[in-house]
Amino acid sequence: MQRAKRNWAIYRAWEDKFHAGATDVKSHPGHSGIDAEYDELGAWLDDQITRLPALPLLYRAKFRALPGQEGLTPGIMRELEVTWSPSPNQADKVTSSA
Repeated sequence: MQRAKRNWAIYRAWEDKFHAGATDVKSHPGHSGIDAEYDELGAWLDDQITRLPALPLLYRAKFRALPGQEGLTPGIMRELEVTWSPSPNQADKVTSSA
């Protein structure tokens, strides 16, 4: 989880600079070769994702912006809270298999 958070922190630092006009899209860390740490973390995370077992059910995500972000520069993605729940058509499978 620490690696994923560090990867996100690198992106957020770039995003802040971008929306403040301090850098351009060419410096986006997702473009390979811009930020070696971001590249390494991304490769590690991609590998970990391929190792995850497939979930037997579909889930629905509900996103909510966290409070206290009103002063962020327009265009910057707000920090979100996510709540996961089984998709409605799969809810019966969850209760019957439990």
